[in-house]
Amino acid sequence: MRRLAIAQKYALALFEEAEKLKSLDKINNSLKKISEAILGKNEQIKIFDNPIIQKADKISLIKSNFNSYGETIINFLLILLEKKRLHILFEILYEYEDLIKKHNNTVDATVNSTFPIEENLIKKLKIQLEIFTGKNIILQTEIDNSLIGGITVRIKDTLIDGSIKNKLAQLKNILLNN
Repeated sequence: MRRLAIAQKYALALFEEAEKLKSLDKINNSLKKISEAILGKNEQIKIFDNPIIQKADKISLIKSNFNSYGETIINFLLILLEKKRLHILFEILYEYEDLIKKHNNTVDATVNSTFPIEENLIKKLKIQLEIFTGKNIILQTEIDNSLIGGITVRIKDTLIDGSIKNKLAQLKNILLNN
């Protein structure tokens, strides 16, 4: 089974449990910190992947290092350890955060422009994008000098291209085809 499909299943199981406990954000924050602790340092994950280290020692390591995160997280990590899935913790975290966004009717959007956009224009754009998508928008802005002017907006797989670069490319195609 592909890593993504496996990560989605584990994320869904954790999400459903967190939803029952009304602790979606708490578990998300815990998962972020633990992912960094385990996978951020290559040495940590090597301990859990090492067949020489006894399973009981690995369990003890998880319980002693992550006990402050609560029973749900400890049990989840122990299941991942048992199934040899700790190495996909980042993928699980990504899928878990995606489930939270769906639950909150939220979507990420990225606006690219050639210059910094004023805050009041960002707020207006965010409102328009929320009307357009029917979802709450988490808006990020980035500078892209290759656009020449104008902006592009990416929401998941949708690209709204209002850049000068795109307009020039369209004009070029029209001129070459005529």
